[in-house]
Amino acid sequence: MKNQDGFTLVELLVSLALFSIVVIAAIGSLYTINEASQRVTAMRTVLDNLNFATESMTRTIRTGDTIVCGGVESSFGSAGEANCPLGSSDGSDTISLNSTIDGSGIEYRWRQDTVTNNREIQKCTLTDSGQLDTDKCVAITDPQIDITNFKFYVDGADANDGKQPGVSIFMQGVANAGPNNVQPFAIQTYVSQRAGE
Repeated sequence: MKNQDGFTLVELLVSLALFSIVVIAAIGSLYTINEASQRVTAMRTVLDNLNFATESMTRTIRTGDTIVCGGVESSFGSAGEANCPLGSSDGSDTISLNSTIDGSGIEYRWRQDTVTNNREIQKCTLTDSGQLDTDKCVAITDPQIDITNFKFYVDGADANDGKQPGVSIFMQGVANAGPNNVQPFAIQTYVSQRAGE
C-alpha cells in the first residue's frame, strides 16, 4: 500500500479562515453598493419631482397670458404695471396669469407648509372674479424638498411696453431623501411667453 498524504487540520482551518474573509468582504461590498443604489434612487425620485414641478410651471407660463408680478395682490409699480424686471427690483415670490388652455386664472406662489415647515411652490386657481381662493392652492413640489429661496422676475408684461413677455425664475433649496441623503440644488431658468405668437 502506498502512503497518501492529505490536508492537515491546520491547513484546513487556514483555508477556511481565508475563504471566510473573502466572503465577508464580498458581502460587505454588495451591501454598500446596494445601499448607495437605494440612496441614488431615492434622491433621483425627489429631484424628478422637482423637475416635473418646474417643467409644469414653465409650460403654463409659456402658454399663458396676462402675467402679473406679485400675483393678484400685487404691490409692484403703479396701477396696471405687471413688471418686476431683473436688475431693477427685488423680484416677487408670486405671479399670476391666465391659462390659455382652459381660460382659468392661475397663481404660483412660494409659501411655507404648516405641517412639514418646508417651503414649497403652490399652484392656486383664481376665482371667476380674479380673487385668490386659498382652498384651491396645492403644492406642486414634494414634501421632501425645502425651497429656501425663490424669486420671479417679469419683464415685458405691461400692455404697451412693446416687449415679448418673459419670466426669469430663480430657485434654491435642499432635497432630503432620507438620513445622510441631503442634496442642495439651485435652478435658474428663463421662460418667454408664446401665447401671442
